[in-house]
Amino acid sequence: MMGVCNGLNVLPTSVVHKGVSVMLKKTISFILTIVLVCGAVLTTVGAASFPDLDGHWSRADMEECAERGLFEGYPDGSIKPNASVSVAETIAIISRLYDITDLEKEFILNQYGQASKEIIVAEGPTWARDALAICLASGAVLDTELRGAAPEKFNAPIKKEVLAMWLVRGVLAEEELDSPSPDFTDVDKIPSRYLSYVALLYNIGVLQGDENRNFNPGSDVSRAVAATMFNKALKYRERNYDTAPQIQGIDNESKAEGVIISHSGSEMVIADAAGLYRQLKVGLDITPTYKDPGIKVTSDTDYFVTLYFNTNGKVVNYYIDNTAAYAVGMLSDVLGSSNAPRIELENYHTGKTALYNVAADCKSADSGDRETYNTLKAYPTGFALARLNSKAEVQEIKITRANYKLSGVLTKIVFESPGSVTLTSGGGDIYILPFDVSDLPEMERNGKVITITDIRESDHADITVESGKIKIMNLETYDSGIHGYVTAITKTADGWTIAIKQDAKDADTTAVTYKTDKNVIVTFDENKNDGSTMLDVNVGDYVVFSILNGVVMEIYAEAGDVTLSGEYNGTLVSFSRSEEELVLLVNGTPRKVTVDDDTSILDNKNNEYYDAKEFERNFTSKSSVKNIVLTVYGSYEGGEFVATLVVITSYTTT
Repeated sequence: MMGVCNGLNVLPTSVVHKGVSVMLKKTISFILTIVLVCGAVLTTVGAASFPDLDGHWSRADMEECAERGLFEGYPDGSIKPNASVSVAETIAIISRLYDITDLEKEFILNQYGQASKEIIVAEGPTWARDALAICLASGAVLDTELRGAAPEKFNAPIKKEVLAMWLVRGVLAEEELDSPSPDFTDVDKIPSRYLSYVALLYNIGVLQGDENRNFNPGSDVSRAVAATMFNKALKYRERNYDTAPQIQGIDNESKAEGVIISHSGSEMVIADAAGLYRQLKVGLDITPTYKDPGIKVTSDTDYFVTLYFNTNGKVVNYYIDNTAAYAVGMLSDVLGSSNAPRIELENYHTGKTALYNVAADCKSADSGDRETYNTLKAYPTGFALARLNSKAEVQEIKITRANYKLSGVLTKIVFESPGSVTLTSGGGDIYILPFDVSDLPEMERNGKVITITDIRESDHADITVESGKIKIMNLETYDSGIHGYVTAITKTADGWTIAIKQDAKDADTTAVTYKTDKNVIVTFDENKNDGSTMLDVNVGDYVVFSILNGVVMEIYAEAGDVTLSGEYNGTLVSFSRSEEELVLLVNGTPRKVTVDDDTSILDNKNNEYYDAKEFERNFTSKSSVKNIVLTVYGSYEGGEFVATLVVITSYTTT
């Protein structure tokens, strides 16, 4: 069964109930390619012998259920096979199907504890409240089936058809409820809501009926019959599935665990047991649950956290073990002596190195064996996650040396020491990967060897991480969302500003303006000559930006194939009627405009319209007309601005 090996790693399998089609979603959260398998499929508590089972027909099933921990004996040594099973006892038995950690139980009680209290009121069997919360979380029992029930109902015997339904939900949730109708003589007496569950158990051999082939709906269930049903259902599961029954909890499909490195606002950074730093968004409306609510903490930093995600990848809850602080970092040295060992941890994320004394009873989180000076010294350099005792000594330690390959888009670059890049994977996971500025990784970009200053936000990256830091980085210019059609270009003192729309044909899309570096590199498509500059980029062109610290460093452009309405305001530089070309100086940048004989030209001062021929004769060919300021209206067609109206807003004459 997947569970907790060492208090640091949990990989749950999810169970999802969807109406009458009950399917198991086997969504397991992997830490990259590492799979942590922590135990056997079922947990046993050792064989037990009960005198009142001697010669009883259910002896084998009851003893096996006792070994599984589902049924317990009584103080007098008996197990009472012929006694009826109550509703509350059935709930308790089902809750024992699931191997859950204390932290997971806290999670379940936080979500379902109140409902359980409202269902089992003070006059009822309050001892079964925690078990009911677990059953509600698993989906084996539904809130609506018990809410409002009289307290005495929980002490009443369970009915056979109800047990069949809860048993299927609890043990065989992945089985489709489409089995043929059971061949019971009294099948027509089975209530319709239970029939599909009874049919499933009949068709897989869990239910057989009495000597007259009757199911006997509405009958009480003895402990012997219940044990037989549970044992047969579990054996069927063992033959057909590789996991024991699991709890998904409130639609969670995965979880992340690690030590909190920083937590500010909605952003949390954790170091997981694999030596990777993950950045997570935690809603400000989510209140954490602490392992010990009586311990007040001023900061979550350095505590171990478990975060649960829903199917959309959103954190829905998180639990903090506030009973012990943790230290993380690369195990860079083991110092001291055999009697008083110390370890040195280097935290690549913070750039700090710290020494920690090792407690005399320090244990390995993996094996549980005692860690000594010699065993710690024997470890190769690796990532260490250490739980500290009240004296800030290392009480438990997990050391991981592993290599990883990650792919995604660079979304942030930090050049200060310690340096780091933030990588967002295709699945939305965010990793903060450190690099040593004094020992840079191997780097290539678009197949060429580069230095650290050549990496760009929005590059696609394939990164190899060894012992917690980047060793190899292969980058490619990547269309990562910072792309679109140019809507405006303006020259500034420090460079240019360029506005783009994600889809220029969508009038509702808002253009976003970016600054360019003054030495921005422009590369055009194969139809353009090398050595392109910003003067070659036109409104309507399609561009992909390579960005560093929010500034466009490189532009990859293609001639536009869309039509955009637009407007230019500037001073006339030249006009050629034969070439149908007008050049404007717009904010210090020359812009070409196509003006043909169909273009209307308005002299705003005299309120007169001209055609291109008259405009050339009356304005551009006369040396007496100067400082002609124009407003040009038109549209961009494939990167070329075609004027539909030219307004002469002002000019001077001599």
